[in-house]
Amino acid sequence: MMKYKLKPMAFVVEKGEEVIKPDVKDRLIEKRGDVVEFTLSDVELNFKEMNTKKKELEGKRDYEKVKKENIEQHHAFVLELSEQDLFTAWMYKEASGWVTLCEEKIKLIDEQIASDEKEIAEIKSQIPELADIESPYGPEQIGTDK
Repeated sequence: MMKYKLKPMAFVVEKGEEVIKPDVKDRLIEKRGDVVEFTLSDVELNFKEMNTKKKELEGKRDYEKVKKENIEQHHAFVLELSEQDLFTAWMYKEASGWVTLCEEKIKLIDEQIASDEKEIAEIKSQIPELADIESPYGPEQIGTDK
């Protein structure tokens, strides 16, 4: 059985009336066995955080449950799919999303590189001292697969 006690308070003051004692629930508690320090305010805060997280999880669970039931009602064929087929379809959908996202980002980068190359060429044409400087992008052509 663990033993608990309030940790002694250490005050450094010149006059006794200057001492401001913390609320009892803010006092450090020592848990004997292993020394663990905490306050009842810490426990109260942790309790509130756990309750908040629990409510969030319950809300998410209820939302996903309704969504699942809606899919089952309007697309009953999903009930006939094996777990492996469902997982495979989910992986395919996720991969498709990533491919689309990556292609969009690559296109934007290629456009920026092309714009930069054009600007570098203009800078070199206006400043002859920079004419022999190589492009930071190298000699590869923009937008080609390597």
